[in-house]
Amino acid sequence: MIRGKKETVKWLLRNGWWCAALAIASAAAAVQYQTWTEAKHGQALVLESRSLAQVSDQQWVDAERSARESLRKEPTSGRAWFLLGLSLHYQKRFPEARSAFESSIKFGHESYLGYYNIACGHALLGNEQEALHNLTTAVEEGFCDVDWMQEDPDLASIRSNEQFGALVNSLTGTRNPDAMK
Repeated sequence: MIRGKKETVKWLLRNGWWCAALAIASAAAAVQYQTWTEAKHGQALVLESRSLAQVSDQQWVDAERSARESLRKEPTSGRAWFLLGLSLHYQKRFPEARSAFESSIKFGHESYLGYYNIACGHALLGNEQEALHNLTTAVEEGFCDVDWMQEDPDLASIRSNEQFGALVNSLTGTRNPDAMK
């Protein structure tokens, strides 16, 4: 099914794919400011755009392939590393995804998204303390969608932890005992 950018982002948000929707919106905005005629970066940007479209269509293997091709041409693209991380995460290849998200942070892509997704991977693997540490770092770096934190199925395993509740409370500015859903 082919969708326009706005429809795809709306669909992703409605279906709990917050991080993918943010990645699409972020990448789409950034692509608008890129100069497609630059020979050095042009091919890498085309491949990034292809990977972005494949992420939005949940074609994880194809998105991984396109992101890797882009990184061969532009190995310092934080956005391409992030797209690679997303594609690996949704293939449940969490250690590889973590490494890609770490590279996305290193090369300047929105660090709070990288740390948030690293936290998700750790939570899914049962690494509670690592998940909480990276989630805390994500919040410190600017992640502020407390509603999604409380709904994201990736974080279900850490939601009952007191530290998670404290983190939610720090974002909402309350001491609500119901914060730990």
